[in-house]
Amino acid sequence: MSEHKNFQYKEENKSTPSRPLEYKERANESKSTRQMLRSILEYSSRYR
Repeated sequence: MSEHKNFQYKEENKSTPSRPLEYKERANESKSTRQMLRSILEYSSRYR
């Protein structure tokens, strides 16, 4: 699990936009996506 997170972090670092605002928006986007994925995982595991 931590290995995957590490890889994700590296990938994000590689494609860091030059403008800070753009990066901030991207960070927010990824955070919400992560939350969505987590809720989907919880839902699917609950109703397996």
